[in-house]
Amino acid sequence: MLGVFGLATHFSLSELVISPLGLFWGTMAAISVVVYTLIPISLMLKYPKLSVIGFGMLVGGIVFTIYLQPWKFVVPTDSVSLWALFGMVFIGTVFSFSSFLIGVSIVGPVIGGLIAGLEAVASLIFSIILLGQTFTIQDLVSIALVMSSIVILSFKKD
Repeated sequence: MLGVFGLATHFSLSELVISPLGLFWGTMAAISVVVYTLIPISLMLKYPKLSVIGFGMLVGGIVFTIYLQPWKFVVPTDSVSLWALFGMVFIGTVFSFSSFLIGVSIVGPVIGGLIAGLEAVASLIFSIILLGQTFTIQDLVSIALVMSSIVILSFKKD
């Protein structure tokens, strides 16, 4: 928690160094990770894993189709666009999310969540290398605190 606090405030109680909108969406992302990691575990212990994942994606797809009404948009249908869509849907969503949930059902939600935290490390490295992002000492200390908590929590209690 101290690391996240440091990233959001640079350890100052009087100001945010991120936008309120960024704070809102970061909080929503954290809640979402907890929800989609913990809710399906009991279902996947009772029913086949791929059936639970498929049903969840079907329900989500129906809800968002009704909400977003994609038939109102003009979508390019050239081969490049269709291959890109195929890649996003099957590789970027179905395969990756199924792999994550199956992995979580094997190692447990805590370890699965900790491993998923490595995504933040990759984002940090790519933002430095590819985007030339710079970080303050407060940012680096905060990142070290977050990463150390992941390492500490990953040690199995006997």
